[in-house]
Amino acid sequence: MTARKTSEQPKPAVINIGDYKIASEEAVGNPIPTEAPTPAEAIPADAPPAIPEKRNPFANIRALRKRHKVLIEGADDTGSFAVTIGPPPKDKFVKFPDDDEWYLPAKVWMDPEDRRKVYYIEEAMWGLPDFAGALTACLLAPWMTSSGEFGMWVISIQNYGGGDWRDSSLEAVRQGRKEWRRIHADNKDKRRRIFPPYEPIPEREWPPELTMEEFYYRTFGESKSVGSPNHPLVRRLRGLPEV
Repeated sequence: MTARKTSEQPKPAVINIGDYKIASEEAVGNPIPTEAPTPAEAIPADAPPAIPEKRNPFANIRALRKRHKVLIEGADDTGSFAVTIGPPPKDKFVKFPDDDEWYLPAKVWMDPEDRRKVYYIEEAMWGLPDFAGALTACLLAPWMTSSGEFGMWVISIQNYGGGDWRDSSLEAVRQGRKEWRRIHADNKDKRRRIFPPYEPIPEREWPPELTMEEFYYRTFGESKSVGSPNHPLVRRLRGLPEV
């Protein structure tokens, strides 16, 4: 059904002012005064104290929660969470996205002293002499635990540490796209061990408002994405001071 047109368009209920939104005068039914208000009359010194109006500050707790997440936690519509770089925790069950679009073949630089420190290297930087022989070809695989934690598994597609590490890791992802799995590193046999749950685990959906771009940005951000020779990592490798 088509709404009937009128000769006068209604004015918006919300007026945008920069990053702020305020209700318009029509929305609140309280016109904005065009003249300066008259000063309030002086309150006599012997007047009895005013009884404050009873007010419940938690009357709209849903709006309060959302606003406080933004002001205190820096959260946005996707919620406040961190993304851990590394394999899933061995004591928790995880799942991986079932959509192929979430997985990214990439090249990364890992700190030789701490391979948990990973930098995503943009394609334009692959040929940089500073990275010669130091980049790892990998598959980036996002994961989520049954308790709602998020992470990014950097799976080397080279034979780093032996092909069993690579093949068993990829198999863990394959199984985890359909069912909850617990993944344990077997250092003796140099492979991943994959365990199904003994009892059914309630399903947990990936946040529908969380995009792939947002997830990857939260993983690496600007500090761990190298797209310029002036990046602090490149300058450090060259022995230059960071800017």
